[in-house]
Amino acid sequence: MTLNRLLTLCIVVLCSATTSAFAAHSRTIYYNGKVFTSNPQHLWAEGVVVEGQLITGVGTSSQVLALRKGDSKLVDLKGRTMIPGFNDAHVHPFDTTSFPRAVTLNSALEFLPLPGPSLQEILELIKRGAAQHPPGTWLMASVGTNVTDDPNANRFTLQEAAPNHPVLLATWFGHGTFLNTTAMQVIGIGEEEADPFGGSYERVPGSNVINGVVHEYAEHLIRRYFAGEMTDDELKSLYANFARAAARAGYTSIQEMSVGVPRQRHLDLLAKSDIPIRWRAICLPLTLEEDCGIAPQLSPTTPFASLTASGIKWITDGTYIERGAHLREDYTDAPGVRGRVNFPLNALAEELKRSVTGALVEAQPLFHTVGDGTTDAILDRMEAIASDGVWAPLRARIEHGTLLRRDRYASASKKGVFVVQNPIHFALDSIARVRLSPGQLADVDPMRSLLDANIKVALGSDSVALPGNPFLDLFFALIQPTNPAEALTIEQAVIAYTKTAAEAEFQEQWKGTLEPGKLADLVVLCQDIFTLPPPAIIGTQTLLTVVGGKVVHDAGACRAPAASGGN
Repeated sequence: MTLNRLLTLCIVVLCSATTSAFAAHSRTIYYNGKVFTSNPQHLWAEGVVVEGQLITGVGTSSQVLALRKGDSKLVDLKGRTMIPGFNDAHVHPFDTTSFPRAVTLNSALEFLPLPGPSLQEILELIKRGAAQHPPGTWLMASVGTNVTDDPNANRFTLQEAAPNHPVLLATWFGHGTFLNTTAMQVIGIGEEEADPFGGSYERVPGSNVINGVVHEYAEHLIRRYFAGEMTDDELKSLYANFARAAARAGYTSIQEMSVGVPRQRHLDLLAKSDIPIRWRAICLPLTLEEDCGIAPQLSPTTPFASLTASGIKWITDGTYIERGAHLREDYTDAPGVRGRVNFPLNALAEELKRSVTGALVEAQPLFHTVGDGTTDAILDRMEAIASDGVWAPLRARIEHGTLLRRDRYASASKKGVFVVQNPIHFALDSIARVRLSPGQLADVDPMRSLLDANIKVALGSDSVALPGNPFLDLFFALIQPTNPAEALTIEQAVIAYTKTAAEAEFQEQWKGTLEPGKLADLVVLCQDIFTLPPPAIIGTQTLLTVVGGKVVHDAGACRAPAASGGN
């Protein structure tokens, strides 16, 4: 079938449809562009026809212009690049640092991914903050491995620096929190509090007394405390501001792991927030019993929905940065240390069973997984619980998949596992080379080999509090400094950030590619990312963001790039 006939057929089908989504609307015709569709059957075009919230035609400029009618709006792209809107498959808009009434003493952007300030430097920051702010004011700071590796980093040291202020130190990589005694008292953590499900408190040697160092799900309880201290208006503003900034960056969809905000409140507030992009709310329960139910109107099976809720995420281990990821072998720089799986294996099995017995899409299982030992535990439990044929429709997701080893590819592929990679993590190559063995480094942060093994790869920013930068993610996906053999082509990377990201949330029927019948979720870029060397991609700007045919961001004109080509 020729492109002309296919285009005509699509227009006829769409115009004869009865659903309100296809009702007659004024057409907008984008032409004279370089259009990357993410549709492998027809990757390139010059123009797109939008009617209402849908794409009704894709083709050459002459083909789409032939479809104009009296009130059509014509948009000359002037050779600019258009792609489907980015879909951030892994993002965290809320975190402890979102608490608006805390004093933030420093920024992780000042030093990540480096070891960061020393404990003594942090203590000086705390002392100055305590002197400048009234007693009872929360003091927060970001830290790196210089603090996490210091045995003197505990609540007693922090308490001496600020005896009248609650103090919280958070690692820039999200796994590791330090509290002083006052902070524990304010939050309500007892001196000998029992470890919660999936988490732990470090103890003073030879006793059951908590030393103020908090790990994993015990940290999520702290996040829940701060969410509870925020008003509804503060959280709604947080969501709306995040979404508007995401639109400016080129995101038309995000998939949010809500760490801290209880499920029902989270969904209620999202529904009341002014969010201009599509938002998937993924449940992150803090116990096996916590409810992840959704209202019918938030079903991911609703056509062309702006807000959906689905999926259940479990954080199965930490990272190799703090040596919390569970490895098959000892950490190279810490003999006898292998990290840990956050849950007993029977609890991990119950988490998986919850997805097998739940609704197909709503109960999609997602597992934060970094260590190869953790990956083994998940795949082994999956094999024990159900057949590959049962798992494949569920599209179980491994978030990060940092050490999904080659000897497990066949198992993951047969089970229909999706891997959501976060290219910004590839900047951690200097840490990986210290922590991991040569064999692990050969398999670390896979992408290309996963595609070769028929394993779906989607991309997400793993950004916290602020939206990510999709162009920085594309840069790292193209160079893959931790494992260059795993680098993607620019076409593969864009498809992973659009088409496959939509498949990872069961939304490929409606978005992820530019083709007739799909939602008009698209972005126009200020430069051609498909012909630039990787470093130049970082400075790309989004000129126009369109969600469901509606312009939600219009930069007006491309700004002059920074001399450095981007930070």
